[in-house]
Amino acid sequence: MEKKAQIEMMGLVVIVIIIAVAFLFLFYYLAGPGKENANLKQTYQKELLAYNSIGAVLQATTECRQMDIADLIEDCASVKSVDCFGKDSCTYAGEEISYAFNEIFTKNNVFYYFFVMDAQRNIILEIGQECAGSRTSATQPLPSRAGDLIIGIDICED
Repeated sequence: MEKKAQIEMMGLVVIVIIIAVAFLFLFYYLAGPGKENANLKQTYQKELLAYNSIGAVLQATTECRQMDIADLIEDCASVKSVDCFGKDSCTYAGEEISYAFNEIFTKNNVFYYFFVMDAQRNIILEIGQECAGSRTSATQPLPSRAGDLIIGIDICED
């Protein structure tokens, strides 16, 4: 009799374990990664793309005196003394940035608005069109002789 009771107890323990595992799976499914986490991941990836785009374009070296884009923007905001193949630093930097972002965004049907503002919030350089709908934005300061500049990009989502 005692052996039969032990077998019944083991059967009950197995059933309780199965039910507990089923509840764990149900809890994970209901409270685990869902659409909210997927949206967070998508938002993070878009913001990362925006910040990385600014960083990459500012560090890109041009054929104009082997200057990088950040140096050209700094010259554009201050003295405008650099001549790049018959173009001033603003025009040349704008063309180089436009080329780079067209390779990244426009070819993939993603629209963007890139801008450089001075400390007084005056637009010094802008490329693309402002987004009409929702956007992912990133900004980065750039110290210059003319004061701190704000480099920004809006990546349009609509």
